[in-house]
Amino acid sequence: MEQPAFDQQLMLLQTVAETVLGLYDLPPKSTAALINLSENATFRVDDPSMCRRWALRVHREGYHSKNAIASELAWLMALRDEGDVITPKPVKGTNGELVQIHIRRWRGRVTSCCSTGRPA
Repeated sequence: MEQPAFDQQLMLLQTVAETVLGLYDLPPKSTAALINLSENATFRVDDPSMCRRWALRVHREGYHSKNAIASELAWLMALRDEGDVITPKPVKGTNGELVQIHIRRWRGRVTSCCSTGRPA
């Protein structure tokens, strides 16, 4: 299967980010802006009405499994709970799970969202 052009990939990732915001219990006027693209696409999510901010990762297809990402988030929470390291707080989706799956056509994207703990 041929890969879409880079600008098409960016548009697809932006669409996925905007769509999956509805899978998390975030304020309805939250916006997503791409801040980094590497193995994953990382978006800054802003809620201008409450001056809150989150990070949303859209994971590359097939790079890590849902279970591997959930394990990473569990480790992040353990570090946070032990007080050894200041880490972002993972945000559960409206279904109660930390990792969400977004299916678009025949392809899926795994997402995770964390609070930055800082005002926007």
